[in-house]
Amino acid sequence: LNFPIKIEKDQKKRPIAGVPYNGIEVGFSTLNVHKDVTFRFVNDVIRELSEMTLGPYLHIGGDEAQVTEKNDYITFVNRFKEIVRDNGKTMIGWGEIAQGDIGSAEIAQYWNSEKYAQDAVKKGAKLILSPSKKVYLDMKYDSSTKLGQNWAAYIDVEDSYNWDP
Repeated sequence: LNFPIKIEKDQKKRPIAGVPYNGIEVGFSTLNVHKDVTFRFVNDVIRELSEMTLGPYLHIGGDEAQVTEKNDYITFVNRFKEIVRDNGKTMIGWGEIAQGDIGSAEIAQYWNSEKYAQDAVKKGAKLILSPSKKVYLDMKYDSSTKLGQNWAAYIDVEDSYNWDP
């Protein structure tokens, strides 16, 4: 869940609550697992998304939680799993959700950590393969490419096309 925040020039890309943020930096915020209002809010969002979507799946994200303590992160995953299920959907989350109590009813999406992918499979979860170093369409082809990102890798079209999981 991304909340509207803004980063001031002199704040070194740190957000200011309540002011729109249009950047791409991530991982500097978290939700409080120790407050009931947090999960009432999460349930409201998940319920509304579940009502708006026809398919059986709901992707909760779950990556880029750098400032969330590990035990809090596990609590989030476990609570999200229950909330998503209670709203009639199957939870999908990025590979990091393997740290939680997931099983055959959940789906982890591999993007960068083989360890999390393996952990998810060991727990019985299904796995979607979308490795950032092979199939991310917003990556530059090489260092001369003007548009795109390069945080995962330079991905040549041929390398992506020939990728064989």
